[in-house]
Amino acid sequence: QIKNADGMLFKVSKGAPQVIIDLCHPDEETCQQADQIVNEFALKGYRSLGVAHTNENGDWVFLGILSLFDPPREDAKQTIKEAITHGVNIKMVTGDNIAIAKQISGQLGLGQNILLADQIVRAKDQEDVIHNVAHSAELADGFAQVFPEHKYWLVKDFQANNHLVGMTGDGVNDAPALKQADVGIAVSGATDAARAAADLVLTGSGLGVIINAIEEARRIFERMNAYAIYRIT
Repeated sequence: QIKNADGMLFKVSKGAPQVIIDLCHPDEETCQQADQIVNEFALKGYRSLGVAHTNENGDWVFLGILSLFDPPREDAKQTIKEAITHGVNIKMVTGDNIAIAKQISGQLGLGQNILLADQIVRAKDQEDVIHNVAHSAELADGFAQVFPEHKYWLVKDFQANNHLVGMTGDGVNDAPALKQADVGIAVSGATDAARAAADLVLTGSGLGVIINAIEEARRIFERMNAYAIYRIT
């Protein structure tokens, strides 16, 4: 909340453009112009933030779009490549616009089959979750315009089809999905809520330690399996 020179109090908010637009309900022309700007930024590799403030009546008014450069972590592409060679299927989950999601996905060596988040929770019933939504999620390379609750349901969708799910996150809004995942991984700099919900907490800035954890876990399993077979024999 901010007080201007005339003593009037107003609020300011920024966030994903689609969320801010939904908050303000601008006219159709403004919506189309905002979408165009977001797409233009995305083609240049920039993420976008919508900005709004309240007027004297307390109604939200859309102000415009901010651009920012938020590249993936330096070792993310190599980590993804190594994870894929280990048989791990990688899905990108982001709150960004679908255009920037495709741009980042391309940079990371992932595919371009990106679904909108609302397609994750469009199931009619539990049977639909298992056979239709989960199947669509399996075929996707990533998910865009994701809200916090979508992350949780996305994990549940995969688990409904008997997948073991690992998830990385850093914010309070990631905590439910981190808790639900079979392996929740809080990256460095994560909030206390994310750390508390996670099974694995990274203290370094990179993601490469995830691959080390996979390799060590498989070595332990192989030793236990070999020992069990030896003892039974």
